[in-house]
Amino acid sequence: MKPKSKFVIQVIWLTLMMIGGLSLAFIMIMIMAVEKEIAPDRLMLALLGIVAGVFALLYVLKINKSEESRRVDEAVNQHHEYIAYWKIDAALWKAFINERLKGALKETRATGIAIALLLGGVGALVGLSHLPLVQTGLLAMALAMLGFLIGYFGARKAAKDRFRKDAIFENGEVFFAKSLMVLNGQLIQVKDFGVRPLEVKLDTLGDFRVLSLKIQTGLANRRSVKQHQVPVPPEQIDSAGEICAHYNNLI
Repeated sequence: MKPKSKFVIQVIWLTLMMIGGLSLAFIMIMIMAVEKEIAPDRLMLALLGIVAGVFALLYVLKINKSEESRRVDEAVNQHHEYIAYWKIDAALWKAFINERLKGALKETRATGIAIALLLGGVGALVGLSHLPLVQTGLLAMALAMLGFLIGYFGARKAAKDRFRKDAIFENGEVFFAKSLMVLNGQLIQVKDFGVRPLEVKLDTLGDFRVLSLKIQTGLANRRSVKQHQVPVPPEQIDSAGEICAHYNNLI
């Protein structure tokens, strides 16, 4: 069996194990809560479900890390899979990560407002069914303020952590393969099981060009979208157009 197929099968059965274990634990806990009695057999099943769910989650994280390392090694060392290879000089790399940090910090206010509206709305809905109008308003305002602080400072921290992580590298190195990229040792899947590109285009960031990718990950209602940007060296503009066209064909 191919390593990729083995990885997919492992993830599927471990995910089922995690869902089954946590569902069993939840059902047993709810039954004991309704009956207001801690039955030893149900408590044992609940603990067994929790252990199975946590074990499955940790093992998924472990094999995912191993699979990522394998694919990075495969993309870097098996030259026949390359579409292109870019070396990003120190000046361009530093300008890119600084400009990206500046843009991310500008968006932190919007993130804070979005979470404030969400928590404020939840507080209002809960309060209207249990509290007087004035107390409901105070609860909604308090939760909105808390949500803003969490969103604002959380987004700032995430942006700065990402900047510090990328600032470790003096320059950039990108390997492009048929359905993935490796940027400074980080695997970025473009097309795979549960992964597909939504948009790939050449964009601008500050005074330079970037290859911008929107990648959807996950299945069914657990989908999320990740944004990736790679600065384009001036001598690689033609190559960037070819890569953009190739990845767009995967949409």
